Amino acid sequence: MKVLDITDKLKDQEQPVLKVKELELPINDDAVSLLTVMELMEDGNMTPSNILYAAKTIFGEDGFEKLKSLKLNTENFETVISEAIEVVTGNPEGEPENPGTTSSMTGI
Repeated sequence: MKVLDITDKLKDQEQPVLKVKELELPINDDAVSLLTVMELMEDGNMTPSNILYAAKTIFGEDGFEKLKSLKLNTENFETVISEAIEVVTGNPEGEPENPGTTSSMTGI
């Protein structure tokens, strides 16, 4: 059997962290998490259960529990999830979105 080691072709990965108030929430930016969230968003209509599932996927159970402890209102919770999605989908360094491209949970 021939084994090809492609490890040196892979880019180094540093896990992004989203800071919300006093908490730092590591973001799961691995391909499986990204694809899971993209699948939830593909019809353009995020249901409440999909939003919660996306949050748990992006932040993991521990991060999600920390996020819940902030007791954010709906608008702020939506902002946190939207920003995390922007990070995992490739928005560099959490830079602000371009004008006219803001998204909401109903049509991310």
